[in-house]
Amino acid sequence: PYDSLTISDIVEEADISRATFYLHYKDKDELLLGSLEALSQSLIEQLAPSETSPLELHTFAHHIYVHVKKQQKLYIALQSSYTASFVIQHHIEQLVVIVEGMLGHIAPGLPSANQVAHQLIGMLYGQILWWLKHDLKPSAGDMAQTFETFALQGIAGMKS
Repeated sequence: PYDSLTISDIVEEADISRATFYLHYKDKDELLLGSLEALSQSLIEQLAPSETSPLELHTFAHHIYVHVKKQQKLYIALQSSYTASFVIQHHIEQLVVIVEGMLGHIAPGLPSANQVAHQLIGMLYGQILWWLKHDLKPSAGDMAQTFETFALQGIAGMKS
């Protein structure tokens, strides 16, 4: 796990000197946070909808599941890292903004769109944790479909 990882482990794996490591980072947490922020920003850029093509819930969720699958070891390690929780919270807030914008297209005039977006991202995060524990089965596409089904049923319930 992350907490038992040492600077010696990192420099040995990266084949760099300790001096080179400390030239760029003050500690392993700074390395983790910087790496996670870059990874998060890359995902957010992929998810950014265009004015001509709003993002759909299934596409949004599928991108996230594919991303998690590619970074499976990282996401499993993050579950036990206190430091990563700050980046994950920031990541969640970025995803909420995207989903809140999507809700404007899916359900215009939906009361409490920000609250609904937080609930949807909470559900997505819970599904991701479950998926990681079950060796990424079912597929990313099936998980995205499940997310979309639950989300649309919840949104429909909010509108009535």
